Amino acid sequence: MADIHLLRDLQTIDTETIAKRRELSDVLNELKGSEELQAARIISTNSAETLTKAEAKQRDAELEMGSLKTKRNQSNDKLYSGSIKNPRELKDLQMEVESLDRRIALREETMIEILVGVETAQSAKDDADILLVELEEAWVQRLQELEKRKVELAIAIRDLQQRRKAQVARLPAATYKRYEKILVSNKGLAVVPLVRGNTCDGCSTSLPQSMLTKVRGGGIVNCPHCGRIIHT
Repeated sequence: MADIHLLRDLQTIDTETIAKRRELSDVLNELKGSEELQAARIISTNSAETLTKAEAKQRDAELEMGSLKTKRNQSNDKLYSGSIKNPRELKDLQMEVESLDRRIALREETMIEILVGVETAQSAKDDADILLVELEEAWVQRLQELEKRKVELAIAIRDLQQRRKAQVARLPAATYKRYEKILVSNKGLAVVPLVRGNTCDGCSTSLPQSMLTKVRGGGIVNCPHCGRIIHT
């Protein structure tokens, strides 16, 4: 087989290898974890913390409310028990009961806000947990697919490397060295087809007739612009 055909087939192997390696890199990156899932975990954790704080605030408010009501009831009972005869003491106790009633009324308004906050936090946590479960389940399935694809790509790359080794062995050393140099300088693409009858597919440069004759005759011709080897 002519060297140009061997080079063309070697380029095909290298192009496929590059594509497989890029895909494998993408798979390995995705195996590090789903960004969407990681974000959902953070949201779930944060929503749980928000709910915990809201519930703690509710318990504190309920304790304060209970303490105020107990104190109010005790003062009220004392006020109407008849045990206090001094008018000044009765007036002070009446003022204390009224003050406690006002404080209780204010706390009841605050309690409504706190309860709304707890309900909102609970709803947000429930939504976050539902989303997290859905994403976790989807990730388990995706993880299986990624692991399977990783193995498939590793095997494919290994096979391509073996094919490449066999292909390189069929080429003259000087020709292969020339190919490798072009491959590196042109980002993995050393051999390209002739398109539209006279144009390099690598850089769209039109070749002179003398080069076209040599290309069509199976010779190894480098594009005068990009340096790539051209085949028909």
